[in-house]
Amino acid sequence: MIQPIVEEPIIGVDVRPFSSPYSKKRAKYSVAVLSHGEIVYSSHSVSLHDIKSLINEYHAKTLAVDNIKELFKRKSELYKFIESLPADLTLIQVTGSPIHGFKSVKSLAKEAGIIAKVDSSRGEAEVIARLASLGYGCKIILHENEAKIIIAKSSSVKKGGSGSDRWRRLSESLILEESRVIEERLKSVGIDYDLYTVSGEGGLSKAEFIVYSGRKGLSRIVRPYIGSNIKVVVEPIRKKSIGYIKIGDVEPRVNRKPIMVSIDPGMSTGICIFDMFGNLLLLKTLRKPTRSMLIEEISKYGIPTIITCDKSPVPKSIVKIAKIFGAKIHKMETLTLEEKRQLLQKYNIKVETSHERDAFAAMVKTYNSYLNLWRKAESHAKESGLNMPSDKLRALVSEGVPISEAIKLIKSEVPRKKAEQRRPVVPGTSDLKGEIERLKSKLIEKEQEISKLREEVSTYKREIKDLRAVLDSIHDKTLIKIKRDRAIKLRDERIRYLENEIARLRRRMRELEIELEMERRRNKVEEFYQLERAEVIDKLSKNIVEEAITKKRIKPGSILVVKDASGAGRVAAEKISKLSPSAIIVLGNLPPEPALSVFKCFKIPVIPASEVKIKILGDIAIFNPEDVEKVKKRFLPKIDGQPRFSEDVVRKLIVEYRKKLISQES
Repeated sequence: MIQPIVEEPIIGVDVRPFSSPYSKKRAKYSVAVLSHGEIVYSSHSVSLHDIKSLINEYHAKTLAVDNIKELFKRKSELYKFIESLPADLTLIQVTGSPIHGFKSVKSLAKEAGIIAKVDSSRGEAEVIARLASLGYGCKIILHENEAKIIIAKSSSVKKGGSGSDRWRRLSESLILEESRVIEERLKSVGIDYDLYTVSGEGGLSKAEFIVYSGRKGLSRIVRPYIGSNIKVVVEPIRKKSIGYIKIGDVEPRVNRKPIMVSIDPGMSTGICIFDMFGNLLLLKTLRKPTRSMLIEEISKYGIPTIITCDKSPVPKSIVKIAKIFGAKIHKMETLTLEEKRQLLQKYNIKVETSHERDAFAAMVKTYNSYLNLWRKAESHAKESGLNMPSDKLRALVSEGVPISEAIKLIKSEVPRKKAEQRRPVVPGTSDLKGEIERLKSKLIEKEQEISKLREEVSTYKREIKDLRAVLDSIHDKTLIKIKRDRAIKLRDERIRYLENEIARLRRRMRELEIELEMERRRNKVEEFYQLERAEVIDKLSKNIVEEAITKKRIKPGSILVVKDASGAGRVAAEKISKLSPSAIIVLGNLPPEPALSVFKCFKIPVIPASEVKIKILGDIAIFNPEDVEKVKKRFLPKIDGQPRFSEDVVRKLIVEYRKKLISQES
């Protein structure tokens, strides 16, 4: 039986029958907690939230499943769940992996000699926990052994306003200060890192550390928080695809082919890879790559012998990568922009970013600087009559090994490699010739196949180029359509507004035309019948009289028509009397005695409408002036018959009347 090699406590998890994360209902699971070889807790119906609580309660070190897809429908949900758990938790899939193959839980239990009820979900959870403790399965790797520390402005900072610039400068100075503190902490504990920054007026508008340590190593050094001005976020770096490492396995083999690498570092990093014969293997740009991403990308093509960079001095990040591979750093002078463009034109290379351009130019310059040395070494090898791999010879010479020593090293390896090769023994010469002819024929076929594939690749590249052109055209047309639609919308809104304005002005014009027509008719009637007009007001109250005077409806020496004068006061009567109207015609009740006394004092006749023929047309009264004059003559004697008072006597009477009113009110 396999000895336990996985940390306990272990929580085994199995999805219940007829339950799934892909269904609408929340999935339920069976769990078993294994500690010191004993099941200390088990349940047949728990949720993922309950599993999280059990991990924290029992301080579990391992979470074991038979199929990782039973936990979540989407990979993003799995990442989110695992990142919410303790950093030292190990996730194991006991049934294997797509790389190493799968075995059922039942067959694994039989192989391990575990006796349990595999037919039940709870029993299977227990078996999963025990299999994990015995080292069955694969570790699931979701994150790189790296993390990001991001220092940026807090979203709570107010935007706009007179103090926005002050807030921004304060935030940028705080980001600079916090980045220095974190940098000192990382240096003090010896944790390796790369730092990317974005400069600001007050300091740094953003700082991002790529720390080459997992979440567990950072938990005591940097704690995430959100302040009023800035925030510090710690994020583990997720792998592009889920990784599987069989428990007890060593790292997988890598391509040992010697290559040359050029790196142009920065927030966006350009990388260019040549083989030892100047063939371009890779030219691309990586956005804010971590060191592990660069190492993984380089390792796909081989082991770098030379690493170069168009920077002087060579950045520390490139020095660190070179040390990891044991590669030689080729130092070179910085190339001008014109030199880089000439190299691209010479080799007919199209690049997508300036980083690719810089990396390619540095790679070409470095390759050409070693070319004479390599040719000399290959010439010596041919003179010695040796048929040896030129790429390895070039790699050794590039590393600084003398040519003679490099030839000796390769000579010592060639016989051993030949001995390792197992080739069939051909019994006769005729058979040997036949074998040679067969291999030649096969070689021709392969060359033809390669040529055909190259043509297909060229065709596909042309198709991709044409499709990109079509896509760009569609994109441009779409932008034009969007702009046109916006312009049409604005035009339609303007048209609706103008139409409403035109309708309003037309209504007003009709109203004015009607008023004008009425005015014309009135003038015609007056002219035909030799009539006159007078202004009509509703009452003789103070407010109405003041409004009529302000609008100049009551003119000096004119006749005034009042609908109801019963509420007339002395103040209103005095205001009217000052304009000296020739007469006041009352349609309704006559004014009270105080107002009448004022009108009598100013010799203004107050005539009831029953005494004259008068026609009311809205705010205008039409009458025959001769009729009014006759009535005035009849009313004038009454006024003249009254005793005349001097101005002083009238004022005295008014003062006494006011005192009388005040005493009555009190």
